[in-house]
Amino acid sequence: MRVAFHKLETSSAPPGRCSHSVTSVNNGVLILGGGRANEHRSFDHLSDAWFLDPQDASWRELAIDGQFVARRGHFALLHRQKLIVFGGVADSMEGGDAERLIEGDQQLVVFEVDQQVARLTRVAAAPTGERPRPRRAHAAWLAGQTMLVSGGFIATVPEIQRDLLDAIDAASALYALDLETWTWSRVDVKPTRGPPLTDVPASEELARRAARGVALAGCCAVGDTTVIVGGISATIGLAGGVTGYSASESSWVMFRDAGARHVVQNDEAWTPRCSPACATYGDRFVVLFGGSAVQEEGKDLNDVVVFDIGSAPRVTDVRRIQTSRAPAWKATAEESYSPRVPAKRNAASMTSITSVGGLEVLVLFGGGVYPHTYYNDTHVLHLTDLPAASTTPERPPPPLANLCQAAVATEITDQNVFEMLMFADDRQLADLRTACLAYVQQRGNPLFADVRHPSGWSDIEIQAAMEQFRKSHHADMMIKLFVEDRRSGRPETFPGYDAAMQAPSLKSDVKRALRGI
Repeated sequence: MRVAFHKLETSSAPPGRCSHSVTSVNNGVLILGGGRANEHRSFDHLSDAWFLDPQDASWRELAIDGQFVARRGHFALLHRQKLIVFGGVADSMEGGDAERLIEGDQQLVVFEVDQQVARLTRVAAAPTGERPRPRRAHAAWLAGQTMLVSGGFIATVPEIQRDLLDAIDAASALYALDLETWTWSRVDVKPTRGPPLTDVPASEELARRAARGVALAGCCAVGDTTVIVGGISATIGLAGGVTGYSASESSWVMFRDAGARHVVQNDEAWTPRCSPACATYGDRFVVLFGGSAVQEEGKDLNDVVVFDIGSAPRVTDVRRIQTSRAPAWKATAEESYSPRVPAKRNAASMTSITSVGGLEVLVLFGGGVYPHTYYNDTHVLHLTDLPAASTTPERPPPPLANLCQAAVATEITDQNVFEMLMFADDRQLADLRTACLAYVQQRGNPLFADVRHPSGWSDIEIQAAMEQFRKSHHADMMIKLFVEDRRSGRPETFPGYDAAMQAPSLKSDVKRALRGI
């Protein structure tokens, strides 16, 4: 498995930060809030919002209408063009270095996102019911018309010491917000209080809850399963594992035991960590970047770890607990193919979006290393050589029209790509149209230079070959000329480019293929 990084060069970018929220909106990336340490080693919190537009791969700041307290460690989700923000920590209203968990009418903030993603307008929301306690660094996700919340830092150390069982229950409880009625409710049943040292089932249940009630974990969804990766127990301080929650079955599954460290088997890699950037990739994979190793204080990471959640079989043990051994790999970034691996960091964000050519990519932004370094760089990640599924679900064969379009797409060349694109657009052949845009993107967009196109080498391979020529005294001149010729071809010089740019239905997408995502 291989990963390639491409740093995005933009004229403007959000200020460096960590612990911000990230949401995919209109196939772009929306970040909100976050924080960065100051010279006193306390945090300055942010309340701004920025959008990475896939049309031109550039950042722009959004206007915000309505009160929004600057914060970090919150979560934001998009539902029907509404951005729902929950929790976080803010400056103390008394001033100084103290912080406070956000509560009251700022604990849940709802914004309307305009169609151009240029403005956030706060709308009224008056939730009722059994609402969760204030928290930060928690996990939140959508399940249909419901937002679910779990984990996070809730209680202080003295509060945990005073009543450990209550702290464990608060951190591990699962709460649901009905987004139609704005009603909170607790989903799981509060455990019965009893002597945990003598009551084995009760003791095991509390241990499981303590391990599940994590803060600083990654969170994303694979199909029906929401996956919570890493973090640290908010009450007992152990490293978090990899767990999943199925809303349809109302059940948890353990993919990696909490506290398991440095499991390496058949290229399998997993180092328990806090604050990793986390995103779904395809319909099977959960991808992590970086974070801070739990057992090695001060060790920040910049590796890429991929879990295969979708194809992992699940079993139920004698205790009626679902477990599943999800395979994990560490993606390699070979220097010759990906020389610009982002620096080590934690509390960055990563988002999956789809390019105009139909290719799924991951967008990494920000993060930092406490207390001095906070990044505002943006990287586009490509994963290649992903493993095949251990079991392939049965699917109906694709329609004949799709098969024909796929066959024609294999014949795309520099000489005919725009002619094919205009034909596909005119005849409404969506698959062929996307394939043509993918070809243009891979031939002319530096963010996609590592992706192999049907006609030959990728630009990254060409770069590596040229480096070998520079080191060699006996390079074959004919091959060198071939490589240079391959590199000189750009879509703007291909036949039919000008005609495609004159077509109203194609101009925007061709521009995006060459300059956007």
